[in-house]
Amino acid sequence: MAEIREGINAPTMPAPAPPLHLPMSANLLPALSDAALIAASSRAIFGRGQTYAAGGAVGALAPADAATPGVAATVEGTQPYAVQVWVDGDEVAGDCDCPNAADGWFCKHQVALALAWRAQLSGEAPAADEAARKKVAATVQRAQTVRDKRRALEEFLRGRPAAELAERLLDLAERDSAVARELHQWRQLSSAPQDLQGLKAVVTQIL
Repeated sequence: MAEIREGINAPTMPAPAPPLHLPMSANLLPALSDAALIAASSRAIFGRGQTYAAGGAVGALAPADAATPGVAATVEGTQPYAVQVWVDGDEVAGDCDCPNAADGWFCKHQVALALAWRAQLSGEAPAADEAARKKVAATVQRAQTVRDKRRALEEFLRGRPAAELAERLLDLAERDSAVARELHQWRQLSSAPQDLQGLKAVVTQIL
């Protein structure tokens, strides 16, 4: 066997990454019960969250960035949403960057994540639901189609000459009073005086 000369260290393997520890106490289960999640959201939102959980919309769970036990994951919907759920005392709470959560709701994405966390806590694999999986996949596909169409339209409009766009907007304004009103408001605000009193007068006129 070859000897290692003095003064030369043998190569060392990098230390393995520490294991990912999720909050796994069974004491958390009551706060994640169906009744608790319905109380935090609503029966309708809970039902939609069940569909998302059963349809495989919840990504890999990771510890949440919270002082209390919690988990985080990406939940697929009309777009991928960053979701966190935690248990504070005996109540479930969470956060999501979807519009409904921004309005203060415990949204379906948070419900879906809570159900996935509960499944891990209880040791029960979430029941596979092919109908739910297809529904979630269809939602994701429709949202992607909308984004693709908007992106294509944006690229088209940005490539048109300003005069051509102006003509098209004037044509739309003549055929649609709501469009005309929006454009007139835009014109008034763009030329509004900088002083507060003058600006108030313009806003009052628009309203």
